[in-house]
Amino acid sequence: MSWRWADIDASETETLHIAISKDHATPQHTHYEIHPSLIVGHMASSIPLSDHNQSPRNTYQSAMGKQSMCVYAGNYAKRLDKNGYLLCSLTRPLVETRAMNILKMHEMPYGMNAIVAIACYGGYNQEDSIIMN
Repeated sequence: MSWRWADIDASETETLHIAISKDHATPQHTHYEIHPSLIVGHMASSIPLSDHNQSPRNTYQSAMGKQSMCVYAGNYAKRLDKNGYLLCSLTRPLVETRAMNILKMHEMPYGMNAIVAIACYGGYNQEDSIIMN
């Protein structure tokens, strides 16, 4: 059984039989995952603590992560592209996932950490609090 790297066509996705890893692959399988944690996709697997979110929230965050601004190439200063947008102060996430380490996302980070402190001020719950950024 020979395995090779292949891009998946949109019409091919309905007939795939994907094994969770190379060790679990049989002749009936057409593809296998690079790593079991990547079965949901590279952006969804990079959501920290995704098992504590609702499924629509993970889908939304995955879609927004694909559109986030970052350093799109390592040689952007020498490229011939007409327009390019860069985020000036990139930060690494406070919490990283295993998939982020496998994909080496810390080498080309995207986004910023929004730090928000909520302190109750003279009240008993969050509605009486002050939000600072």
